[in-house]
Amino acid sequence: MNNQNGVQVMYIIQAVPHVVYDEYLDKDLYTYSYSLNHNINEESQATGITMNYKFSPLTMRLVKRKAVGKLTIRICGLICGIFVMFGLLNRLLHTFMDYSKSKP
Repeated sequence: MNNQNGVQVMYIIQAVPHVVYDEYLDKDLYTYSYSLNHNINEESQATGITMNYKFSPLTMRLVKRKAVGKLTIRICGLICGIFVMFGLLNRLLHTFMDYSKSKP
């Protein structure tokens, strides 16, 4: 009788469905998240590959909302940044003009 041992590999794949409602697009987007694990048994009597699939019966529902607050903060930051940059440029030009007037 042959005393050689085989290698048994077991893959476990688990998938969880997601439904993401996007308020910008006004429609549902369907995705899956999955995890993959494997187990190797080198002392098995037979060589083989086994794959187990586990699909979750529950669906995760996520809602992607419109971020009105973030948009407002970004617009205010942009406007304030423009005012600051023009103020600095104005002050630099006035300083340069005062310096050039004071020279004979």
